[in-house]
Amino acid sequence: MRPNFGGEPIIVTCSLTVASFADLSETTMDYSLSLSLYLEWTDKRLVHNSSGEITFQTIETIKKAWLPDVYFLNEKTGIFHDIISENTAFIVYPDGKIIYSIRLTLTLSCFMELYFFPMDRQQCPLLIRSYAYNEKMSF
Repeated sequence: MRPNFGGEPIIVTCSLTVASFADLSETTMDYSLSLSLYLEWTDKRLVHNSSGEITFQTIETIKKAWLPDVYFLNEKTGIFHDIISENTAFIVYPDGKIIYSIRLTLTLSCFMELYFFPMDRQQCPLLIRSYAYNEKMSF
């Protein structure tokens, strides 16, 4: 169940760091990104008295917590990185602030206008949305 169920919406801040941009293809109209995604929100149910943050790194533990339902609207394929260990972290601060991070490689669609190929300029978006909720909904 989401934090504040029936109450105020949870504000989730999203940021990312792009590690690489590759494989821009005019034939398949897509491109690939390798990135770290960071989501931040507060869950008052997880307030604790520890002197510092608590970090969880196993998917089994992280799945027991509420996570925002973000997805990439223009994703064609995606890979979670798990070489040696799962590249994810769930950090809980004493005040209930959560930072969730995960490393991904995505292939994303990019509609390209090729009227002046190969001299065109393209803008390829990275579209992130909530799957079930938006700022106008209340449950």
